Amino acid sequence: MQIRHILVITIALLTAFAADAAKARAKKKQPPKPSPEELMVQAAEDFAAYRFDAVLEAIADLDTPEARDLHRRAELGTNMLGRVEQVAIIDSITLPRTGLMALLPLSEESGTLFTPTRGMLGQACVDGSGAFASADGRSFIWSMPGADGTSHLVTSYRLVDGSLEPAEDLGEELHIGRYVGYPYLMPDGITLYFAADGDASLGGLDIFMSRSNGSDFLQPQNLGMPYNSPYDDYMMAIDEATGYGFWVTDRNQIPDSVTLYMFRVNDLRRNYPADEAELIDHARITSVAATPGASDPQFMKAYRKPARSLNPGRSKSESAGYAIAVPGRGVIASASQIQTQIGMDALTRYLGVKQRYDNMLDELTRLRASYAAGDKSVGSRILSLEHDLPAIEKQLVDAANAVIKAESSTTHRQ
Repeated sequence: MQIRHILVITIALLTAFAADAAKARAKKKQPPKPSPEELMVQAAEDFAAYRFDAVLEAIADLDTPEARDLHRRAELGTNMLGRVEQVAIIDSITLPRTGLMALLPLSEESGTLFTPTRGMLGQACVDGSGAFASADGRSFIWSMPGADGTSHLVTSYRLVDGSLEPAEDLGEELHIGRYVGYPYLMPDGITLYFAADGDASLGGLDIFMSRSNGSDFLQPQNLGMPYNSPYDDYMMAIDEATGYGFWVTDRNQIPDSVTLYMFRVNDLRRNYPADEAELIDHARITSVAATPGASDPQFMKAYRKPARSLNPGRSKSESAGYAIAVPGRGVIASASQIQTQIGMDALTRYLGVKQRYDNMLDELTRLRASYAAGDKSVGSRILSLEHDLPAIEKQLVDAANAVIKAESSTTHRQ
């Protein structure tokens, strides 16, 4: 009996030892726990791939400003995936980022998009942002820098002498990010599209829409997917005259370029079912051809032509992004719109002044970067250029007014 007890105890001890050894081996084989930095890198990759649930799981226990911001955006992305709009995309076109505004197709009655400069508007504007001019050339909307480093949308009206009234803020409700820009106002004068990078944005910049009640613009709404993405989406315009719209995005990450998507405008918003198998592909626009209705022959015949009429290779003067509003004529943004020889001579002088002005701004940007990098020898040249800048800005305004005066005479004779 004693030997039996000894055997039982021995077997129990051996079993426990084997179990402990197995646990030790299993523990040894487990990979090390990822560091917070590694978790953030993986979460960023998942976020770019629209795997928002994986992001929330990966950084659930992290409490840093970066993790909290990514968590917020992942929650927003999850909500957006629940209501991805069915959009019939006509085409996608790669365009150069520089001079983009001058390439965007809009019918004459839909207004004009352009890249503003202080010399063009006579007032401060955010460099590189888009601006909007109404079809009659009398009202403008653009992004103006604030004293605190933010920007906001302002509006102004053209006076009889060609100058603009002092800009007015479009309202506190539109102050939804550190950067707010790229406005487009529908011909109804009520519906405004713009881009912003605030707490309601999924990517860097998202596209928003706001409507006016006649005196103020109301709380903006994020347009959701597929218009917005984890990247920058920053220009939306709807052309009622043709029935198509377009938006600009850098989601395809093409160096120095952006993608223009043109689409058929829906009368009512129709979303994909939330359990759609290819929902992420629709949100990302993995395939333009797979969008609903895009393969309709009649539709494509009617709408593909305006998309392919874009010409990124146009001459420098045509892509320079100028816009000169002539009362009664609308906005002149191309030499082909000039109707008189006097007007053509005035436009040539204007483009010459604008070229000098643009060159001066380019040189200032380059010199300031050199100065910031430690080259203090360029300081005197920077001061000289800054001293000369107001004079050439005035020349630019005067040259634009000469074009307005020459072309306004044709309006009065008609």
